[in-house]
Amino acid sequence: MPVATQASLKGLTYEQLRDTGCMLCLNNTYHLGLKPGQEVLDTVGGAHKLQGWDRNLLTDSGGLLTPEHSISLQNSIGSDIIMQLDDVIATTSPDHARIKEAMERSVRWLDRCIDAHKYPERQNLFCIIQGGLDLELRRQCCAEMVARDTPGIAIGGLSGGEAKDEFCKRFGNAIVSEGVLNLRNKSYAEDFTPIDASCTCQCCLPTDKGGLGLTKAYMHHITAKETVGAHL
Repeated sequence: MPVATQASLKGLTYEQLRDTGCMLCLNNTYHLGLKPGQEVLDTVGGAHKLQGWDRNLLTDSGGLLTPEHSISLQNSIGSDIIMQLDDVIATTSPDHARIKEAMERSVRWLDRCIDAHKYPERQNLFCIIQGGLDLELRRQCCAEMVARDTPGIAIGGLSGGEAKDEFCKRFGNAIVSEGVLNLRNKSYAEDFTPIDASCTCQCCLPTDKGGLGLTKAYMHHITAKETVGAHL
């Protein structure tokens, strides 16, 4: 799902996103609550109008808020799918008592989110299943959440706790036939060979065959530095 954290895509226009056939984009509740702020969102008529996106929007709960504040902000954003505020802890936490506490709190917070939701007829509130890696806690949470009969269900707590250095490693890489190239590595600064000589995509295809003919050196130059890199 494309992420437009602050109602703005990085390196891509909404027209280009429409051309891909994308029907759903994500905005961040917390950031939009800070800027442009709830008053502006109410005045303009929500985030669809703010960013010129006429298809579906999904917002996260925002975190660091109360259930009531989270839902109030998401109501102002006007997203088509809104998320309950849940209690999130690291996936790999060894603290079973804390995992159980987070699951039970998430159920209680769902009830508060349902009560605070102003527009259930046009905004779909999704519950979020918690319980860490404990299958029994997950079963208990599922039973409680399903009983609330929300329009949708999200699976939570399976991607939290990623270390920052591991997160950063996922960027600036090219997946090629030989494996993964870390194009931020200095060894590619003067490598003027194609990214993947066996690939026929627009980036790798030579210019005399209608492609862009981009080299590893050029990709090294723009990776994580220039917004044009988001197009390639």
